[in-house]
Amino acid sequence: MKDYNINNDDLEKRSYDTDNTKADDTNLPVEKSGKRTYMDDVDRGYAWAVVVGSFLVHFVILGFMYTFGVFLTFYVENEFKGRLVTFSGSFIGTLGNCLQCLMGLCAGPLTDRIGYRTTLCIGTFFLCLGQLLASFSTEVWHLFLTQGLLVGLGASLAFFPAISAPAFWFKEKKGLALGICVAGSGIGGLVWSPMIQALLDSLGFRWCLRICCLISLVCMVIAILLIKVKPIPASAPKKPVDFDLVKDPKFLSLFYSGLISSFGFLVPFYLIPTYGKAKGLTPSQSSILVGLINGGSAIGRVVLGSLADRIGRINMIFAGIFIAGLICLVCWIFANSFGILVVFVLIYGFSSGAYISILPALTSELFSAYNIASVNGLLYASSAIPNLVGTPIASTILKNNTHAGIPDFVPVILYAGITPLAACIGILTLKYLVSGSLFSRV
Repeated sequence: MKDYNINNDDLEKRSYDTDNTKADDTNLPVEKSGKRTYMDDVDRGYAWAVVVGSFLVHFVILGFMYTFGVFLTFYVENEFKGRLVTFSGSFIGTLGNCLQCLMGLCAGPLTDRIGYRTTLCIGTFFLCLGQLLASFSTEVWHLFLTQGLLVGLGASLAFFPAISAPAFWFKEKKGLALGICVAGSGIGGLVWSPMIQALLDSLGFRWCLRICCLISLVCMVIAILLIKVKPIPASAPKKPVDFDLVKDPKFLSLFYSGLISSFGFLVPFYLIPTYGKAKGLTPSQSSILVGLINGGSAIGRVVLGSLADRIGRINMIFAGIFIAGLICLVCWIFANSFGILVVFVLIYGFSSGAYISILPALTSELFSAYNIASVNGLLYASSAIPNLVGTPIASTILKNNTHAGIPDFVPVILYAGITPLAACIGILTLKYLVSGSLFSRV
């Protein structure tokens, strides 16, 4: 194993002024003694090992959580039939997503204070505990406590170290690196969805969840071993949560965009199986669609992250959110066959991950570096309430537009499409604040 020693004297000499310090120029002390430091591996070498670790965390956490629609259909139609309906059941999955974002208010600052690996270990414990205990559920409320609450808590504690760590290792290839990291969620969904469907069909939900727990544990342990960051200097300012950020118009613009877009973001991920059933698709075909939307997301996050390094991160976030909203209105609304749905889920998945994949690289440019996990935590918290209620709102709209057992999905699709388009206003505002123009390359 290579020795990545850090010279504490050099670290103490660095300025961590909250107004002027950015992640690009703080990460990396120069070791005067001639010993190898991780400074030598910026954009190369061990930096890519950190990317692999972050990729695995995304693979496990978001890949598993984004396939909850497969579990939901099984719970409603089999194990908890008559005790659970789509509306109430969707809260199990959205509770986990809500906590993952809301706990960023604590998980981000906690990561900055106690360390990345320690926070990852705590998150892994709660995540796997939630999956394991969920396999013993006999009542609906058991699922809320385990697959919802515990999994969401563990996901939050593991997610913010994983999304923040790679920014310390990259400068020129930061967008590409972070795109690869968050692509883990799409690859995870592509793998988890058909695997979970096959396990549910053959073994039932109990052994399915236990196998998921084992896979999660193995991947997370590998990730914990790979993810490293520099120690935070004692001279760095420390606030539990830097609420001074709420005075920054750039922060507020990003917060608004995350808030509004998240209301509709998960709707296709969770309701595509229900939509597929209404259109006469088999459960296997519906699970394939869930896998493909995640697969498209994986490809999109790498491609969009790489393009963001060249044409501007704000530009790329805007393009992704705009296309995600538009494709709902021009494609999903007319999709009556498996083939058209494949086209929709691939394009939606490809474009919808732009905000998630590019945001960490953007925040490392716009805000101070000493508490970058805290900044990310505050921004991801904007998605907490929308993630909790967004899909249930869509389910309620669907229920109110179901007549004689035939659902009308048009109002749901309009809801899913209009919310990201409205979020584009915040991105355009941010672009103007940063560059003074709506047509610059930023």
